[in-house]
Amino acid sequence: MIARITRAKKGLANYLKSGKKSTSKYTRSEKDVVTPLYGNIKELEYAENYLNQNKNYSNNYMHITLGFSQKDQDYLDTLIKHEQEIILKKLVKDYISHHTSGYDLDHEVIAYSEMHYPKIKIDEYGNKRFNHIHIGISFLNPLSQTKLQTVFANNSFLDEVLVRYTNLKYNFEQPTILNKSIAKQEELKDSNLDIVHDRNYWINELKSLNNADELITHLKSKFNYEESIDFKIVNTNKNTYIKLIKKSIKNKKPTDINLRGKGFERFDLKNVSYEKLTNLQNKKYTTRKEDLENLNQNQLKTILDDFYISREKLISKRRSKEATQYLYNLKKQEEQTKNRITKKLESKNTYKTDYIKFTFQQKIFYRTYKVNIKKDLKTFYIQTKNDITTFTSKRKNISITDEGNKIVSNSKSIDRQTLEEKVSLMLDIATAKGWDIRLIQVSGSDEFKKEINKQILDKLNTQNSSYERKTPRKTQVNLKQKSPT
Repeated sequence: MIARITRAKKGLANYLKSGKKSTSKYTRSEKDVVTPLYGNIKELEYAENYLNQNKNYSNNYMHITLGFSQKDQDYLDTLIKHEQEIILKKLVKDYISHHTSGYDLDHEVIAYSEMHYPKIKIDEYGNKRFNHIHIGISFLNPLSQTKLQTVFANNSFLDEVLVRYTNLKYNFEQPTILNKSIAKQEELKDSNLDIVHDRNYWINELKSLNNADELITHLKSKFNYEESIDFKIVNTNKNTYIKLIKKSIKNKKPTDINLRGKGFERFDLKNVSYEKLTNLQNKKYTTRKEDLENLNQNQLKTILDDFYISREKLISKRRSKEATQYLYNLKKQEEQTKNRITKKLESKNTYKTDYIKFTFQQKIFYRTYKVNIKKDLKTFYIQTKNDITTFTSKRKNISITDEGNKIVSNSKSIDRQTLEEKVSLMLDIATAKGWDIRLIQVSGSDEFKKEINKQILDKLNTQNSSYERKTPRKTQVNLKQKSPT
């Protein structure tokens, strides 16, 4: 099995659903039998659209493709379907956990994966098609609405450790690409062909790295650079930075390149503590890529586990106090719900779960109001700007705006079921804000007011609020439907 990793801004969710691309005339249903292995494609699609509309990231997701050889396919065919799916699901989770290590998979990671079994064994260009897995990992952290710091791109050392480890773990064929890649890199290094021509190359090559620690690891793992020979940390009275030794060309001669200034600002070590600087200078990686084929499964796992420990510490430091508290509250509520279910199972023979698996939109709702909502809100875009929060569903023709002391909805013509859903969400928002629904003022069409009053009465009769109640605000509040324009 081999792995290929790419990044992009948009298109993955649509490609997985439709199968259409410029180089193929076949649709997904014509090309493959699809088996979902992890997550929900709607959440991945929502996150992709949300980032394209609300953020300006250079890339919005990571796309991992796992390809199986004929030998791998023959091995999978010997397993019954249930056993096969268990192995593939564990494999996918290993890859997602690796690239998002340090984060909470249930609350901070949006990912989706599916297995493709080719119906068409030979494509229109004569290429043989094998079983393969697609994994999409969004760069959106739904808990904090910040960018997910995935394991940095192009870290070929850790990527190859993971590939070799999972192949041994799940009995897949080891790739021969590894040795060819190493041989090619050594050949480049011996002949000095790895010297590049300008500063722009290095800006582009290192664009996915976040700090000096990742930079040094990248130089050692991908290029086999050695400290003091290929690069060094320069520490002067005014500046501290990393210098690549004779890795550029000026006037047709090899020359040094200082990774500082425009394009390299995140690698500036000027404000790094002496202890951290010393650790960077002394950091050693005893295992070289060419030695990986001689390591057994446990030795490879040790390398990965050591890396995951460092990632846990790194992500924990980057997580804000607010996000840390949100995460704690969500996990606490889930634990309480699980305990409640356990008690029900112990006292009754019947099983009925009320466990909440929070969706992306529910997490945004929680982050905004610090209250959980049971509605999944799957078709809604939720955005907060200048203390104004909007809920928009183009599919259902619903638009709701929380303006602080009033909640306003659109007045477009909608069917009865959609009106009920719109009113229900407005009351959910009002309740989450701590408003006493008995005191709210309602304005709008007669149909709108009638539905509001009906649902308020139902809530008061059942006395079954789904939220943790807050102290009602003293300001005058109202629910309002905009007049048609």
